[in-house]
Amino acid sequence: MGRGRSSTCDNLRLSPPIAVLVILSFFTSMAAASDPDPLQDFCVADLSSPIFINGFPCKDPAKVTSNDFTFRGLRKQGNLSSSFGAPLQTAFVTNFPGINTQGISWARLDFAPKGGLNVPHWHQRATEILFCQEGQLLVGFVDTENKLWSSVLQKGDITVFPRGLMHFQLNVGKTPAIAQLSLNSQAPGRSDIGASTFNKDVINQILEKAFGLDPDIVNQLKSFFQMTQMQPLGTCPCPVGEFTDIQNIEGLGTCPCSTDSPM
Repeated sequence: MGRGRSSTCDNLRLSPPIAVLVILSFFTSMAAASDPDPLQDFCVADLSSPIFINGFPCKDPAKVTSNDFTFRGLRKQGNLSSSFGAPLQTAFVTNFPGINTQGISWARLDFAPKGGLNVPHWHQRATEILFCQEGQLLVGFVDTENKLWSSVLQKGDITVFPRGLMHFQLNVGKTPAIAQLSLNSQAPGRSDIGASTFNKDVINQILEKAFGLDPDIVNQLKSFFQMTQMQPLGTCPCPVGEFTDIQNIEGLGTCPCSTDSPM
């Protein structure tokens, strides 16, 4: 190649200003994957505003009080006879307006002894960090290659559930357990695997073929998950210490209970 000619690599070489713009655009796209950064010190959510935006508009600063930045709803244990023995209490933007635009939320999970379960689910908009405050919890998530990553947490342990991946927690101890968790979104979203999959509006043919199920079983599962969704936080009307057994559904509209722990 002659001296006067430049190589292909030379032709593709970016000038410093263009290189800086490419790098900035890369990091900007990464930042856009999370909640947007605040443009002022705070933006307490105005939950009564008729304006519809991505998030919530700001409350008039003149009407903001110190109470807007404090949430006192997680002091007490949840009802262990509900939510498959794992009641969830949240501090999300819809009940804690002070976190609006801060890109974070909080929740408390209580677990009934020997089998309290936070059913498999995922968060569309957040990564989750979970702290085991009391008890023993079997936790895990499944990645996009269908590999299970699981461990048993003891008191004081912390684990992470990557954004958008299915995860769960199960109390494997003989005493109640408590978990505190934080998510990097003011509105992390949540979809339960069972309730989403066996949604009443999904036609049976899809579920029968996808899971190799008989039509009657599909109808029973739809009825089961529809009923759990009608109860607060996925309640199943089983007494404390009894656990649902999906494989032994006896009829439509029932919420089967078993006296045996899953463990």
